[in-house]
Amino acid sequence: MPEESTELMEAQVRLRSNGDLYQRRDGTEVTIAHYDKGSGHLEFVTKEDSVKLYPQVTARLGTVSKGTQPSNNVIRSIGVKGEARPDLKKAPKKPKLGRLGDAAEEVVQWYLDHAMEEAIIRYGIYTDAKGQPIRKNVRRIVEEIIDMRDGEDEDLPEKKDGAKSFTKGPIYREKTTLDLKGQIIARRGTPLTFTPQEVVGGFQPDDDVEEVGASAEEDNE
Repeated sequence: MPEESTELMEAQVRLRSNGDLYQRRDGTEVTIAHYDKGSGHLEFVTKEDSVKLYPQVTARLGTVSKGTQPSNNVIRSIGVKGEARPDLKKAPKKPKLGRLGDAAEEVVQWYLDHAMEEAIIRYGIYTDAKGQPIRKNVRRIVEEIIDMRDGEDEDLPEKKDGAKSFTKGPIYREKTTLDLKGQIIARRGTPLTFTPQEVVGGFQPDDDVEEVGASAEEDNE
């Protein structure tokens, strides 16, 4: 078997029927996390794997039939073995997940306010030597679709579509640039977390995280 194919197979995350998720590393099966279907809790064995393999593990739990169909697994909480879980007795009820899932602004805010350790894993937040989120000045370009079909033709703005030509249309895209100070930098971009590419002046993390699209496999052991 070609060396590249062997490396790819070893990088795949597999799921056992008992909820253990593992990889094959140097020919040895290494457990990286455990998922409790009853409680919905996902617990990584190490902090390093929670950072590197979060996308692969959640992708594996979220699909069946070799990634072709969605599963009914629900991840309600995430942690690392040996680390204390947040005390949420006094926390307000977590917002319900909608179309945007855990990327909705109100959900992200809840995790940042009440379960920061989980937010660090869930959104891939970069941290400093003290374990605190890294904050930088950022610039984000937001594109919005404007629909003015209920307005009058004379109210429609002119949009440049060539060097010297303009057109009017009831539906158009409008871009807005947001410059924000002291924002949280993370591997996942959300309304409240920003990627390294959005940092003003650039930000090069010391990071070797696996690609989000890396494959995962099912194992019925």
